[in-house]
Amino acid sequence: MSGPDREYWHASLDDFVAPLMPTDGTTSRREFMRLSLTASGGLLFAASIAPRLLGAATADASPVETESESAIGLFIQIDPDGMTHIGARCPEIGQGVYTALPMIIAEELDADWSKVRAVQLPLGIKKIPEAPGVSWKYGPQGAGGSTSVPEAWSDLRQIGARARHLLVTAAARQWQTDASALRTEAGEVIRADGRRLSYAELAPAAAQMAWPVVDVPLKSAKDYRLLGSRQRQLGLEDIVTGRAGYGIDARMPGAWVAVVARCPHFDGELMSFDASAALKIPGVRQVLALPGPKFGEPISANLAPGVAVLADDTWSA
Repeated sequence: MSGPDREYWHASLDDFVAPLMPTDGTTSRREFMRLSLTASGGLLFAASIAPRLLGAATADASPVETESESAIGLFIQIDPDGMTHIGARCPEIGQGVYTALPMIIAEELDADWSKVRAVQLPLGIKKIPEAPGVSWKYGPQGAGGSTSVPEAWSDLRQIGARARHLLVTAAARQWQTDASALRTEAGEVIRADGRRLSYAELAPAAAQMAWPVVDVPLKSAKDYRLLGSRQRQLGLEDIVTGRAGYGIDARMPGAWVAVVARCPHFDGELMSFDASAALKIPGVRQVLALPGPKFGEPISANLAPGVAVLADDTWSA
């Protein structure tokens, strides 16, 4: 893919640094609804679990701006006890990405999988000023069509590899040796003489380094330790015990429900609609026209134009 679509859908890791949707009034509820519903065919949902846990630094920021002293880039945090939190950018809807996406990072990071915990990254989306489409802080965060892993594969491998590079660099500085003489395994940097430093020991120093802005070498498939092997599914305990949160269960103060009626033809156009009867129904707040994306725009998927009814509850909408 080339041209604007290439830049939008597959921009490099260093481009995924747009701030979250502004909350200072520059983006209205109406604009947000139009953007979200057009972009995904339904509101993109990402549970905001510890939204700043994994930091929010730009690709070349130094030091990393985060509430944690051990956050390495946007996706990884290593606690003093060695617990490694890795962000999953796409929502888990039963396809296993809550495990698969962190595993891609963990492979290149050489993390100890028994100490890895997944964290659902918050939604990082922003409308591009004076241009169609949106930019993504963590990369595309929708889920559907079995695209989560192939879309994220190259980017997440680089995230893990770059974080590992910083940890090895931190170890080389501490030991005053050449980084090329060091290797990593299961959350540790190892010298030729057998001495080891854990990632937990090195994380504070690595977190202060500038995030690499160029690609670093990746593993050969023959060297994979995690990918392709049978591993426990992250978060499975919460699913089977009922503790896991689902989008349908979300309740946000002041949030409305949107129900969309779309044109039966992808290339159709919304000619007109009469919202007067709908607005008389108790609980209905607004009725919005949703123009379909134009061919060639970044979000020119199979989304037809339509009408969205916003209400206090599903049945009113």
